[in-house]
Amino acid sequence: MGKKHSPLMIISVFLLLQSCNLPFLREDASEEVRVQQEQYQPYTLQHTIEGYREFIARYPTNMYVEEAQQHIEDLEFAPYEQTSTVEGYMEFRLRYPHNRHYAEADRKIEQLECKRCEETGTVEEYQEFLLKYPESASVEQIKAKLKKIESLEKPGPAEKESLLKEPTVPLADMNGLKLMTMVTERDRGKDYIISSSWKCSKKDRVRHNMTYVEKRKFFGGKDGIRYKSVIRYIDPPSDYGNAILTWNYEDQEKAFWFIRFRSARRVAKRTTNTEFLRPSAEADFSLMDYYDVNVGEETHKLLREEAYEGTTCFVVESTPIEQKLKYGKRINWIDPHHWIPLKIEYYDKKEKLWKILHIEWQNKFGLWFWKNAKITNVQRGYKTTIIIEEVRVNLGLPDRDFTKISLERKILGF
Repeated sequence: MGKKHSPLMIISVFLLLQSCNLPFLREDASEEVRVQQEQYQPYTLQHTIEGYREFIARYPTNMYVEEAQQHIEDLEFAPYEQTSTVEGYMEFRLRYPHNRHYAEADRKIEQLECKRCEETGTVEEYQEFLLKYPESASVEQIKAKLKKIESLEKPGPAEKESLLKEPTVPLADMNGLKLMTMVTERDRGKDYIISSSWKCSKKDRVRHNMTYVEKRKFFGGKDGIRYKSVIRYIDPPSDYGNAILTWNYEDQEKAFWFIRFRSARRVAKRTTNTEFLRPSAEADFSLMDYYDVNVGEETHKLLREEAYEGTTCFVVESTPIEQKLKYGKRINWIDPHHWIPLKIEYYDKKEKLWKILHIEWQNKFGLWFWKNAKITNVQRGYKTTIIIEEVRVNLGLPDRDFTKISLERKILGF
């Protein structure tokens, strides 16, 4: 009968054998690290978004994949940080919602507004900043400066006005023209920048997507101009950076300039027709054709008062004066408390119901902007959904941002 080995002896022998294997294990691990480093090195030397994406796709289990992803996010953010504009950071947030710098872009916008506020140094600007950014790290600093200014100067009537005011207009003797004038001329601030996304679908199947950033400045009729705007398309990729500059006049045709971002010669051209520039998501509904219409382009008739979604609305019929507008007439349900349309029905030239627009609104510092909108083409079955992703108001946009020369600058989309 053989000898029995104690458990302690067995464990000792096992540990001895394992220790003999350690050099080989270390050698194998070292070799694996060397191989992964060699796989990664060419891409670090290249240091491009495309390169890092190729690396991740080719070597998904490589130990440097996470680092490569961080490099991608840094490279995505870098050009926006370099140009450092509000609209640029808004474009970044629209294009890269999952980038780890997403929140930082928001802070950068706040810093730019704070800087502009300090440069102007008025009571009105300081008060507005506190209203926009009550949680800002600069709040106490701004409050101290505001207190100092208020002790030195007495606020004038304009400075006493609250940004949260609502329009108050007597409703006696109201007619269709007055109502639609109130809608058109309601306060939307001095300027704004919005980012929005669109989806065009049929039978619940999304056919086209689009995103864009628009900046607009109001001129209140100065030199006959209501507003100027620039729309720059972000998505689809084939349309990235394409832009339309609009000058909307009081009593004459709108003026348009356009530019294709990837064209060899970046020259802005004037046009009277922007149809060929619009992405496919706008194929069934364009704000320029159906919503952003000057009050003088139609006749307006007050039809009745009617409840709509819990609000007693004025119902106004608006009929185009000229044939250039695509619809035969539209019926507007107007909220008289805020002078905003909650619903619009569009009829074709044969007076058959064509499209229905439902709008949900959001209050941004007392100024009303779309939150989302749904447009249904009852004749063809198309549906267009518009979501306003972000709104920034009263940014002090300079006039030079709305010129042909500005349109030609090759800085991101802006």
